[in-house]
Amino acid sequence: MAGYNPPFSLSGRKAEASPVAGSGQQKLVRGTSATFLLSTILALGIASASAPAGAYDIDGGAAITVDPGNPQTWPGSGAGTTGYLNVGTTTSGTLRILDGGAVTSMVGNIGGTSGGGTGLVEVTGTGSTWMLPGTTSGILSIGGAGSSISAGSGMLTISNGGVVTSGMVRIGGGEGSGGVGSTDGAGVVEVSGTGSKLTVSNALLVGGRGSNYGGIGGSGTLNIISGGAVTSNIAIVGGAGGGGYRDGGGEGVVEVSGTGSKWTVSNVTIGGSGAGGGNSHLGGASGAGPGTLSITAGGIVTGNDATLGGRGYTGGGIHGSGAAGVVEVSGAGSRWEVGGNFAIGGAASNGSSGTSGGRGGSGTLNVIDGGVVTSNSATIGGVGGTGHNANTNGGVGFVKVSGADSRWKVNGNLAVGAVGIGSIGAGSGSGTLTIGDGGVVSVSGTVSLTNGSLARGARYTEHRRGSR
Repeated sequence: MAGYNPPFSLSGRKAEASPVAGSGQQKLVRGTSATFLLSTILALGIASASAPAGAYDIDGGAAITVDPGNPQTWPGSGAGTTGYLNVGTTTSGTLRILDGGAVTSMVGNIGGTSGGGTGLVEVTGTGSTWMLPGTTSGILSIGGAGSSISAGSGMLTISNGGVVTSGMVRIGGGEGSGGVGSTDGAGVVEVSGTGSKLTVSNALLVGGRGSNYGGIGGSGTLNIISGGAVTSNIAIVGGAGGGGYRDGGGEGVVEVSGTGSKWTVSNVTIGGSGAGGGNSHLGGASGAGPGTLSITAGGIVTGNDATLGGRGYTGGGIHGSGAAGVVEVSGAGSRWEVGGNFAIGGAASNGSSGTSGGRGGSGTLNVIDGGVVTSNSATIGGVGGTGHNANTNGGVGFVKVSGADSRWKVNGNLAVGAVGIGSIGAGSGSGTLTIGDGGVVSVSGTVSLTNGSLARGARYTEHRRGSR
């Protein structure tokens, strides 16, 4: 930076880039928005393959635009500050990647960690990319992780053919370490338009995890609309509870809406898992964050295994219950394809050390107004666990299929009510299947009732095995 005279922005105010003392970190501090082409960004030292390893902040009200040119790389890999790109650390910051611009970093944080800073990143236009390579080292967090106080919010928009690729994505704060009274920042991601993609090679977490010190996870929202596409390996919607008290996970919400909008996910759980007492001096059971998935107006979700309702947890001498998971498939052309195991109701955990197991979260599936679900064998009601003195219940499961052309096709067996541990019904989650108003459920295998019930509406139609 020595010997470089910072340019004037479009408003005539100088932009200043200054090192952060003792950190090896370059920080851009500005009070106005401006558009910087490649040469300006390199000259400021904000992004360069030869720039010193460290974290780079876009903060102080700065709004940076990356236009086409050579790729922008925040170098380095691994732990520490190397290769970090932070947007909105303490006040606010904006990064726009437009019309074929390219950015590469190992880690990205949108939203301040403890100062309440807000961050916005836009990736828009064919050929515009933000790459965070590495299955485990590439980590993108939208919404800051709280420490002693509440963290700042973050938003990422991917539109008009923009592409973001990362090993892991956390929406609603990271693995927070905040104490009592702190909350991770809320995170919002929107993927819209044909050709717009978010690809996550490892885990996609929607809703922040509660900390082990009393901090609360931030809420997470993922909107896949107007032909946008998301691909992920593992996904959990609803933050897990932490190990202390008042340490609830953040709520997670995913919407897939509009013709051509699609989420491809190998293994998805809707509803955060419970947690036990990770820190004995705090104690207390934690609350996991609920999860919601809505598939509407022709949206499509495909994958293998799916679970509605978070799993219970036992540890540290106490237990935590899983959170509720709700999925709605609504409207003509809207569909959910589950190619593997399908559980509606979270599983309970087994008790240990004189403690009952944690209950599974409830699971709810509503297929209405022409929505379609196809699955392999399915269970309505979570599997129970063993406890110290009594069996622990799995999550209760509810399914409703209602309305003309609404259909659930089960290519295998359907169990209404789960089987518990030790004996039939002991500790199992009950199940209810309601079919009415022209809805159809077809099962190619057998239907079993164990702690379950069927409710038929006035215009109930059942497709039995052997019928079309």
